[in-house]
Amino acid sequence: MSRSSWKRTYFTQQTVRGLKKLYLGRRFRNRIVFDGSSQIAKLFIGMPFLIYNGSVFNRVTVSDLTTNKKFGELSITRKPFFFPKKKAKGKKR
Repeated sequence: MSRSSWKRTYFTQQTVRGLKKLYLGRRFRNRIVFDGSSQIAKLFIGMPFLIYNGSVFNRVTVSDLTTNKKFGELSITRKPFFFPKKKAKGKKR
């Protein structure tokens, strides 16, 4: 038996409450998402969200490419690594 190709979008209760507020026309300033397991609906296109990654909130604006993904995929949890540049030493003659 093969796996079903069609699945429903998954939302937690907090995300469902936010959807109801959007659908009823109520505006709320900060759309804060604490759970990364909820999927991004097409209704959210163009809206900014604050996604909690465990220590800080990352600001993400939803686009067409990010629909049907999860909020946790968009929040970066690791600090970017880079090599610090060394200062050039003065040459002696």
